[in-house]
Amino acid sequence: MSQRQHDINGWFEVKDNPISKVGVFPYLGSTIDSNGDFGLTPDELYSVFRPEAELNNSDTIDSFKLVPWIDDHEFFGDSGTPAEEKGVHGVVGEDVKFDDGILKGNIKVFSERLKNEIEAGKQELSLGYRCKYEKKSGNFNGERYDFVQTDIRGNHLALVDQGRMGSDVKVQDHFILTVDSGDFVMSDTPEEKAQDEEMTLAQVIEKLDALAEIVAGMQPSEDEDESKEEDMSEESEDESEKEDEETGDMKAAMDAMEAKIADLQTNGEKLFIQRAAQRDTLVSGLSTHVGAFDHSEMTLNEVAKYGAEKLGLDCDAGEEVAAVKGYLKASQKETVAVAQDSAPQFDSLKSYFNGGK
Repeated sequence: MSQRQHDINGWFEVKDNPISKVGVFPYLGSTIDSNGDFGLTPDELYSVFRPEAELNNSDTIDSFKLVPWIDDHEFFGDSGTPAEEKGVHGVVGEDVKFDDGILKGNIKVFSERLKNEIEAGKQELSLGYRCKYEKKSGNFNGERYDFVQTDIRGNHLALVDQGRMGSDVKVQDHFILTVDSGDFVMSDTPEEKAQDEEMTLAQVIEKLDALAEIVAGMQPSEDEDESKEEDMSEESEDESEKEDEETGDMKAAMDAMEAKIADLQTNGEKLFIQRAAQRDTLVSGLSTHVGAFDHSEMTLNEVAKYGAEKLGLDCDAGEEVAAVKGYLKASQKETVAVAQDSAPQFDSLKSYFNGGK
């Protein structure tokens, strides 16, 4: 059952939702060693230990209380982005605690946009925080590590498509801004999804139309009803019973067909909400690069095609969504000063998408 608790405004809160945990995690050298103190290779992965002593620390726990919950990462504060410029969609409450290796918090969402994205399947959580890295080797639960995170201080919680580490950082008072991998999924994640996630909205509509025609063809006309009544008066009792059986079979078939139509309508509505949320997310990222534009009547693919043209990305038809998403993900190191372990480093984003040209 869902762990969401709705208040009188329709906003929901999830109690004791995991937001971080003790363990050994991979980080890029560029994340750990942004100022070159350790001489690490920027694009090489290093194992980092996040110990209980640091996560179960009163200062660490307090630092995550009342931090903003946002859509994708952005660092806030005196040297970061103003909150009103990015937009805050929710909050981590004050009930933050450490329990059996896991840092938990009550999270509450306010915006319809974030609520819709969660319903559409965007559900991974990723922390943004400041910390220090100490060069110290050891072993935790059979996993060897080379560095230890210390002095962890919260900045925000982000809803992300995929868990990712930072691949670019900046130092503030010897603290490094870090983006966690998405170790956790919201504990109230809906289990039901559309039965056919590959089906496009147009295909759903096409199937609905086809089924509607079939059902309409199965329904007898008034003339047919009158004809059947006249014939039945002349039929024998055995023939009447046979007709009743056939009518029952037809009704059962029509009921099954109507149930299938209802399922398709539900899947179509879910798909529409999902596509709308994906489109709005893509628009939000694109606007920082190409400026605001009217997308009220544009589909996800149309927005991606527009963005690819504006950004000058050389990609095949039908690949615009993946190309634009890849560009925006890689460009976060330039616009947000955080990075992603899942994304490679490039000197030129456009060069990558244009095949090295």
